[in-house]
Parts: sequence; C-alpha cells; structure tokens
Amino acid sequence: MTPGQRRRLPLVAADEQLEGRAPRALEQLARTAQPGSSDHVGALAIALPLATRASSVCIPPTQTGLHRESLDLLRAWLVGSEARRSALAAPLREHRVNLFAALPAIEEATARAVEKARMQLADGPKTRLDEHADHTVTRFCRLAAHHATAAVCHCLDAVTDPSLAATVPSDVSGALAYQMAALGSARHAAFRAAAEAQADWEATRTGASKEALSLQVFHEYLGARWKAHSELQQSIQEQFIDWALSGRG
Repeated sequence: MTPGQRRRLPLVAADEQLEGRAPRALEQLARTAQPGSSDHVGALAIALPLATRASSVCIPPTQTGLHRESLDLLRAWLVGSEARRSALAAPLREHRVNLFAALPAIEEATARAVEKARMQLADGPKTRLDEHADHTVTRFCRLAAHHATAAVCHCLDAVTDPSLAATVPSDVSGALAYQMAALGSARHAAFRAAAEAQADWEATRTGASKEALSLQVFHEYLGARWKAHSELQQSIQEQFIDWALSGRG
C-alpha cells in the first residue's frame, strides 16, 4: 500500500446491495433470504397479493385461467409442508413455462377486448389525434397485461430464487400505471384536445408542424400521467409492505 492510500472495506456484501427495484424493506428481505427459510416465505407472501391484484385488473377474464391456477399453486406452496412444497416444484415450473408461452395470446386477447369496447369508451368529439391515441390506448393495455403476467411469472421464479420476489412490485406498478394512463387520460377527448391546443399554440410561435407537435405533446402529457400513476402505486405498495412486515422481529 503506497502512502496516502487507505484500505476500503465494503459496507455491504456484493450480493446484499440493494438495486432499488422494490420498496427497500421487501428488497432487503428477498435479497438476503435463504431458499425455504421463513424470510423466503415472507417475501413471496408479500409479492403474491401484489401480483394477484395486477392480474385480476389488467388481464381479460377469459385469459386469467393460467394466472389463477399459478397463484393458487403458490398459495399451496406457501402453507405446505416441506414434502408438499417438494411435490409442487414440478407443477410450478410447468405453470411458469405455460404462462410465459401464453403471453402473446394474452396480449392479443387484451388488445381485442379494448378495441371491442372502443365505442363504449368514446367520450367526446373527434380530434386529429384520435387514430394515434386509440392505438396508444391499445398498446398501453397490452403492456399492462404483459407486466401483470410478468409479475406472476416472477412470483413463480421466486419459489427457487427468493431475490426475484423483489421484482414483482415494479411489474405491478408498471402494469397498473399503463392501464390507468390508457383507460383514463389517453382515451379522453378533452385530454387529446388539450394536447392539440398546446401544439397549435407552439406551432404559431415556431412554425413547426402542428401534426408532429400534437403527437409530441400528447406523449409528454401522457408520460406525466403514467409517472403519477406509477408513483401512486409505489406509495400504496410501500404502505402495504410496511404493514405486512410491522410484526417482524
């Protein structure tokens, strides 16, 4: 060691460093849990209801069969004996494979459901953004279904790797934020008209294309709404996780 150099010791081990993927308390629990331990069971017991909520809200009822079966198996694993958990290992892996394979069909069914309901969702006069905004609503709902399914898949993965329970909150907040932004702001004629009006005003000052500016402003507005919804869901999750862990040593 040369003069002036000091030995630096890490504050935490590399495998215990938090990555901010979940509320701190859950991520710390999941990252440090040993497979089969009470901490492992606790982390999965917290992740499971979060995934259940997202899948029940963001997936069309006709497509939730595999989700429900997978979540039921996870509940059985949580309360089962060691022998029961061992017996459930193969079915859980099979459900993980099947659910991931079904994801394209789940997303497509979600898109069809949204498009079929478009007439019921219409809520005002036409705007020049309608075609693009309608496509965005469908795309965001597909993304919501994708992230909700990912939440269940990560719960299944967490049976063998406890750390993956920490990925579930971000899956869930993303899923719910996409759906709320899509079926809330993005479908509203008043929201679209506000984006158009802002684009028209900017175009008169800059000479830029009204059409191009309309798309840009629409997505700026929508991104802000998505962020607000995501942050709200993260706050709700933190309160739930704090409550769930409040009785822990």
